[in-house]
Amino acid sequence: MRLFSTIILTGLLLFAGAARAADPVSGTFKLKDGSEVSGRIFSVNASGIIFKPLDGGSLSTRYEFKDFTVDAIKDLAKDTKVARFAGNLLPREAAASAGIALPPPPKRETLQPPTMVEVEDRPELPEPMNIFGALFGTKPGLLMLFLIWGGNIWAGHFVGIYRKQTKFLVPGISAVAPIIGPVVFLVMKPKKGPKKAGEADDDDDDSAAKKKGSAAAAVAKPAAKKKVVTARPAAAAAAAAPAAAAHQAAAPAPIAAPAKPGGPKPLEPVAFIKGQVNINKRFIETKFAPFFKLVPDEPYRSGWMCFVTPRGEHWAKRIPNISPTDITIQCPQEGGGTLDQTLQLAEIQEIHMRPGE
Repeated sequence: MRLFSTIILTGLLLFAGAARAADPVSGTFKLKDGSEVSGRIFSVNASGIIFKPLDGGSLSTRYEFKDFTVDAIKDLAKDTKVARFAGNLLPREAAASAGIALPPPPKRETLQPPTMVEVEDRPELPEPMNIFGALFGTKPGLLMLFLIWGGNIWAGHFVGIYRKQTKFLVPGISAVAPIIGPVVFLVMKPKKGPKKAGEADDDDDDSAAKKKGSAAAAVAKPAAKKKVVTARPAAAAAAAAPAAAAHQAAAPAPIAAPAKPGGPKPLEPVAFIKGQVNINKRFIETKFAPFFKLVPDEPYRSGWMCFVTPRGEHWAKRIPNISPTDITIQCPQEGGGTLDQTLQLAEIQEIHMRPGE
C-alpha cells in the first residue's frame, strides 16, 4: 500500500513539472532600439515572435529575433521553440550560461597550396623581338614583306598605264624603290600622246588656214609671164608697135588651170569644246562616224583624235565602242600595237580632230 502511494505521488510531481515547463515564457523584453514589449509568447517561427498581452488584449506584431537584445534573447531562449531559432544569435559563452545547447562548429580542414607539375613537351615561347626583327627574322614576316613588294610592283604597272609610260619602266623602279616609285610617277604630269609631222597646234590653226587659202588662190590664178625686153632699132620698134597692139587686142582671155583628178578631200583640223557643244554619245557618233569602222577610209585613216580630260590628253586612231556613259578609244603605242582606254563622257573637256602626215 505504501509503495502504491509513492508511485502515485511521484507521477503527480512529474506531471506538474512538465506542465510548468510547457507554460509559455512571459515577461517584459527589451529591444535594441530602447523600447520594450510585454506579454507571453503566442507564436514562434523562423520569422520571429508574436506576443499576447497578459491582460488578454489583441496580439502584437511579429518581432524578428535580431531586434532583441542579448539579455532578452537569453530570457526568451528558455522556451524550447525560441531556442531552436534564436540560439545562434547568442555567443557560445552566453548560450552555455543560459543552458542552451548549440551545435558544434564545423570543422575546417587546413587548405593545402596547389602543387605545380611540370608538363612534358611544353612548347617554348618565342623570344621577344622588335618590329624589324619580327619582319625579317620570321617566316610570316617575310611572307608579308613579299606580298607588299609584289603588290607594289602591281600598282606600279597600273600607274605606268595611267601616266602613259613605257611598259617596264614604272614596275622596274617600283621593284627597286617600293612605295616611293609609284608615288613619284603618280604625282608627275601625264606624258603627252604621239604627234605626227605636219600637225599644227591650236594657236596655229588660223595661220595654217590662211596659208592654205593663199596657196589655193595661187593655183587658181595662172602665173604671169615675164616679159623679155631687147634693144631694137627705132624704125623696127615703130613698125612693130601697131602689130603688137593688134595681136594683144585679138589674144583670148587666159584659161584657168584644170583641177586635179578626183581624190579624198583633205581632213581639216577642228576642235569641239565642252560648253560650246554637247559632248555625248549621239554627238560623237555623228561627228566621228568614220572612226567607228574597223579600217577607216582616207583621210580619216591617217587622221588623229585627241580627247582632253582632267587626267591629260589621249590620242587615238579609232573608236571601238561607245555607251551613254563612257567611250573606248584605241591608242597606238610607241613600241607597236595599240591599247584600249575607257574614258567617261562626263570627263571629256575637248575633242580635237587633226590630219595625219
